Amino acid sequence: VTWRLVDLVINGQFVTTTTKSRPPFFSALACFLAAMASPVQVPCIFDAIQGRMPGRGRVLVFPLPFQGHINPMLQLADVLHGRGLAVTVLHTYFNALDPALHPAFDFVPVPDGVPADVAASGNVIAIIEAMNAAMEANGSAALRDILQSVLGDQGQPPAACIIFDANLLAVPTASAALGLPTLVLRTASAACLGCFLAYPMLHKKGYLPPQESKLFLPVKELPPLRVRDLFYSRKSNHEGMQKLVARAGEATKNSAGLVINTFDALETAELERIRQQLDIPIVLAVGPLHKMSSKTIGSSLLDQDYSCIEWLDTQPSRYVEKRWGVGFELEGELERGKIEIAIRKLMKERDGYEMRERAIGLKEKVADCLKPGGSSRIAIDKLVQYIHSL
Repeated sequence: VTWRLVDLVINGQFVTTTTKSRPPFFSALACFLAAMASPVQVPCIFDAIQGRMPGRGRVLVFPLPFQGHINPMLQLADVLHGRGLAVTVLHTYFNALDPALHPAFDFVPVPDGVPADVAASGNVIAIIEAMNAAMEANGSAALRDILQSVLGDQGQPPAACIIFDANLLAVPTASAALGLPTLVLRTASAACLGCFLAYPMLHKKGYLPPQESKLFLPVKELPPLRVRDLFYSRKSNHEGMQKLVARAGEATKNSAGLVINTFDALETAELERIRQQLDIPIVLAVGPLHKMSSKTIGSSLLDQDYSCIEWLDTQPSRYVEKRWGVGFELEGELERGKIEIAIRKLMKERDGYEMRERAIGLKEKVADCLKPGGSSRIAIDKLVQYIHSL
């Protein structure tokens, strides 16, 4: 049964807000396309009146403390909170979050053990390795104790599960010891996840490390990717990277469900491949989360420079992404002259016109997934129902 709650006036528009008696998961391109679509985003009326809404259940969330991981997790948390779930955010001291920016959530700090020199280095793999080593010490005892305290908070609804980033390797062990189900949020695209899940195979079959003579060789197991499209950093500790990716993949395979910040129409084949590969109860595409969330306040770890956006606002819509036939691929070093030629081609030549037409079609698909009855809203409904069933 759906009950009508109230008619709100938002930006001069009348919007009907509803809730259900039993309230029932991206890639850079998807984010750009979603920014082109502008559905009305409606905050929960109870949030506006009460500031928070405990609801009938609670979820714990634990993001990896980097910008591209924090924001999607908090956006998902906001969506779930808007569906009646209380939210407790676990966060490391490294890149610590500011609870004042998210008053509807409870925040619990988790010691991460990242040495100051490692944190200052900016080496992401080294930081994650240090974090995992500290949190996994003594069978993840410290994290287990924190979770046990959170679960025992009588002032909060019972916690149904923890949604975490699979790179936080201590979470599955600590959660399993307490009988707490785990769900993984994949903050990037389904294609990227497919590449990570295939990492052992890619090394076994010689795709990685990439060889200069094979950069344009198709990866037949991951169409339409080529060797040059695969994730590989020569600057990182490659052995450490392999271990991290492999263990994060196992954490995903052993979870109770997977949520991906993408949408069905953008990555249909990639999502189907993941669903076939993973023997887990549920795989949901709920993105783009920055459009699903009603909140506009981010948790930026850096001072943002918006001057380029002011310039872009005066230009025709454009972006680069070869996969969808809506951009050009620039070879070699990125030089000013090459970039200028590509931009002029995109803005003034026939190829550019055709790309803009295809971009409009993709924009419409983004808008469709966000509408009531759209694929991403249905996925959120399924996620909430699933959380309540745990």
